[in-house]
Amino acid sequence: KADAYRQAVAAGMAIEAQNQTLGQWIDTWLATYGGQAGYSRNRTQELDAQRLSARLGKMKLTEIRQVHIQQYADTMSDYAKSTVSKIKMTTNAIFRAAMANRLILFDPCVGVRWQNVGEGTHRRLEDWEVHFIVDHWQAHRAGLWALIMLFAGLRRGEVLALTWGDIDFDSNLIHVRHGVHFEVNAPILDAPKTPCSIRDVPIVPPLRRALEAAR
Repeated sequence: KADAYRQAVAAGMAIEAQNQTLGQWIDTWLATYGGQAGYSRNRTQELDAQRLSARLGKMKLTEIRQVHIQQYADTMSDYAKSTVSKIKMTTNAIFRAAMANRLILFDPCVGVRWQNVGEGTHRRLEDWEVHFIVDHWQAHRAGLWALIMLFAGLRRGEVLALTWGDIDFDSNLIHVRHGVHFEVNAPILDAPKTPCSIRDVPIVPPLRRALEAAR
């Protein structure tokens, strides 16, 4: 123990935090680094962190090894690919921050295999489906939303937040500046999902024709 203590001091580790559990660090991490994206991403990140805490939270942060993270990753073989990707991202961020704060000497996530996961259910639209939406969007009250998502790649919450002021016909751009999330079925206007979601999207000709007709 004395040798381990001297090694930790030499490495510049935070000695006062050597007895900290992973669960305690996750609470600190969420309070310090969480809440920096949109509502949906923040909520997903919080749930992913709590999932890790429920699995390994009682262990000391300094005692967690790669094998523990690998065993954790192996429990997700039936999860959707996108779900596992988000869990991996949150897990990596938690331990990278622990290293940056000199709470651990190495990152136990390095070399962990996360690829044994199920594929998602998303698929690209077939050509006939695209043509059907383009030809019949006026027949449905949500048809214009479908066109915007199809041709501009906006998420549902981003479409719901759009106003005509965001449609810049002079520059031929859609200015994505807000998003909508739901709390107990109530729509709340908020920032987009992530800071990178604030963007300008070109308006392609089929979409421009539909927007001009709807305006």
